[in-house]
Formats: sequence, C-alpha cells, structure tokens
Amino acid sequence: MGKYAILINANTDDAHTGACANGLEYALDFDDGGHEVELYFDGAATKWIRKLESDAESPVDKYYEEIRDRGLITGVCRYCAGAYGVDDAVAEASIPL
Repeated sequence: MGKYAILINANTDDAHTGACANGLEYALDFDDGGHEVELYFDGAATKWIRKLESDAESPVDKYYEEIRDRGLITGVCRYCAGAYGVDDAVAEASIPL
C-alpha cells in the first residue's frame, strides 16, 4: 500500500470550503483503501481547527469528525497557528503542533 501526506492550506472563507472538504475526503478515501495517510493543516488552514471544533453545522464538519475519529490528523503548523491566533484551539483539540 502507498503512503500519502495531505496538506490542507485552504482558508476558512466560503470560497475555499470545497478545497478543505476535498482534502479531507481524499484522506478518508486513501485510508479506506488501506493506505497510510497523514493529514496536516498549514497556513490559513490552521483556522479550520477552531472553526470545526466549534461549528458542527459546517459542511466540512462531517469529514473532519471522521478524520479525527480515525486519528489521521498528524499535525498543525505551530508557526501558522500562532500567527493566526488559533494555537489555543489546536491545543484544546489535542492536535500536535
């Protein structure tokens, strides 16, 4: 089986919701196929952690919850999380920086 790293770097505005959802869907698809998957949030995408931890109504939430349940989130960029002011939300979600 293959090894895949998926980097989410889409901002949290509505124009980029699909890009985030697609990355999460790919991670789930690869995992379903028996591949090794690591998912990372970088840049403005670090803001997704705060948004998805607090907004179950987001169209991305169903993918995020499954990703979390499967333990596929490998990390969030420490620098970016600090720059976007979401390092506390990432820590509360117990996601590695």
